[in-house]
Amino acid sequence: MSAKKFCLISINSYNELTGGGVYLRTLVSFLNKQNVELTLVDKDISEKNFDVPAAKHFSLSKGLLQDVISRALLLPSFYMVHLFTILRICRDNDIIGIHNSRLGIICYLIKLFFPKKNIILFTDNFEFNLISQKKATVTSIYEKLIIRFNEWLGLYISDLVTYITENDRELMNDYYKNCQQKHLVIPVVYENTQSKNSISSAFINKINILNADSRRKLVFTASFDFFPNVEAAYKIIEKAKDNNNVVFVLAGRKLSSLSLGKNENVYMFEDLSNDEMSVLLSSCDVFYSPLMLGSGMKTKVAEALSYGLHVYGSKHTMIGYEEIKDNKECITLMNDISEPLPAHVIAGVFDKANICAVQKTYYSPARFSGSELNTTFGVKS
Repeated sequence: MSAKKFCLISINSYNELTGGGVYLRTLVSFLNKQNVELTLVDKDISEKNFDVPAAKHFSLSKGLLQDVISRALLLPSFYMVHLFTILRICRDNDIIGIHNSRLGIICYLIKLFFPKKNIILFTDNFEFNLISQKKATVTSIYEKLIIRFNEWLGLYISDLVTYITENDRELMNDYYKNCQQKHLVIPVVYENTQSKNSISSAFINKINILNADSRRKLVFTASFDFFPNVEAAYKIIEKAKDNNNVVFVLAGRKLSSLSLGKNENVYMFEDLSNDEMSVLLSSCDVFYSPLMLGSGMKTKVAEALSYGLHVYGSKHTMIGYEEIKDNKECITLMNDISEPLPAHVIAGVFDKANICAVQKTYYSPARFSGSELNTTFGVKS
């Protein structure tokens, strides 16, 4: 039997280094283990960090004009202006995958034009729940309404819905009242891959200073234009003031947009390349995450584990990592984010090789069997 043609449409870019980019690469890894011929449609960005493992790859432009027009047409993304291009690409594929529940209208229109094609909605957050955590403004109220509409529509239109965690599935199923019976849970996976970026001399100088510091290094990596991560960054700065015997490292894009001040035991790295982030994580000891807000599964935890970092995280941080949350070599759960740093987190010895092995078993592409889509769509591996 020949491979089915599968088109995956994502609001993210395969090349971006955000959590959305990590999960898109998870989905591509998942689909490449199934017996499908993959076409990827994603967001166009200037950085080209990775080779895209797809038979065909189309990147579509995103800008203010595309965002405004799409939202005026009730789509909380940028794809409405690219609708005819998307339909043309979908025409030549058997199964259509939609990455992100913001694209409910796109699901509906594809089903309207191609009623016999199967549609899979790949969710990576409970999007309505996520935006509801933000402070209400006139703009956010409109965004909230159209996100809810699109999420509801996508869940009902799709032939199969996948969730990043069982927790998200339960929350969305309860809120949207048994909206989808056929489902899969596809957690984040992370695989260390070499990118096309070089390492800058400025980064080398800074990492050498960090490595010369003999104190225990706790790191938090994130995109700091995302409000749950902003709140966590401020909590980490407060914790640093009371723990001069420990180094705290913050790394990620938009970090300089925050007013964090300066602390002798806080190191900050902004806009790192994939290879620079790899060097940084290899230099640290513990991934420290006091997150209290957000939705979905925290992709940076899988990344940190792949470098052998012990994770000291809140219960919210560890949603989706239930398979390993009781593994004391890998995880220390916070009872309260204001609690003192545990002695073993500050001074304990962790087996990085063992942590890497656990990550590979549960949160790398090795966890996918290749038969996940068999019963639903007759995809034979």
